Amino acid sequence: MMKILTVDFYLNDVMRREVFPQLSTTRQRDAARILRRVGKYDPSLTIPAGVLPVEFANTIVLRDFRDTSHKAWFSRFHQLYTKHVSVPRRSYNSSSPTIEEYIEQRMHSAGMHHIVMWVEYAHGEYLDWSWLTDAGLDEDFRKLHYTVAAFGALSNDLFSFEREVIHNGSDANLMMAVALNGKAYTLTNIIRQSTTIVRSYLEEYLRLTVTCRKRVQVYGMLFPKKAALLERHFAGLERCMQGCWAWQVYTPRYKSPGSIWLETALQSTVNIMG
Repeated sequence: MMKILTVDFYLNDVMRREVFPQLSTTRQRDAARILRRVGKYDPSLTIPAGVLPVEFANTIVLRDFRDTSHKAWFSRFHQLYTKHVSVPRRSYNSSSPTIEEYIEQRMHSAGMHHIVMWVEYAHGEYLDWSWLTDAGLDEDFRKLHYTVAAFGALSNDLFSFEREVIHNGSDANLMMAVALNGKAYTLTNIIRQSTTIVRSYLEEYLRLTVTCRKRVQVYGMLFPKKAALLERHFAGLERCMQGCWAWQVYTPRYKSPGSIWLETALQSTVNIMG
């Protein structure tokens, strides 16, 4: 998992954000082709001759996942990961998406869909979707996974707003999507509407968790092993939610003097951490 995070960090933070903007137009096109090749979904995971080191490393790490996981799980994971790598980091200056369209794109660019799948991989315990379908639980679990992914991606938008939008001029952010879809918003109103969206996903996660747990308990007597696995899965999703929030709060990446958020204001770090 750390290997693929390293490759992903290079592709998205080093190459796409730091190297790409400094290149000439011609070299930008070449770099874009490299990113498209890395993000190409190749079920066979072949390594063509003459690939760059980052392409080679990406394929080798994906092979590790393939060889140490459930076949159906890896197929879905591979599709989501390549979607994440290849999705363009759009500028919305010319045409703004709806808030709903932005959220869908952001969840893929953040990589949260395949990160949520790591709950299964980390435990080495994979959900039996056929059984979940027969039990009538599949849709609730898909909604639960979607909600965790949305919370992780959009909570990051709140904390990164100053760094990405104000300092770096990006408009690919939930708060910018809200602003571009509104009329005569003040910053205060934009913040309130954006945080309401994020809070709604947190509330939905809590509601779905309670509902799913109650339904799983019904099957506990007949399918104790299935129920126990699902309880461990709930615990993993909870840690994923906690990890998303803790990272935003403690990482120095978004800390700055006079930040609009208490959690990212440098002068408040001691109080927050205490």
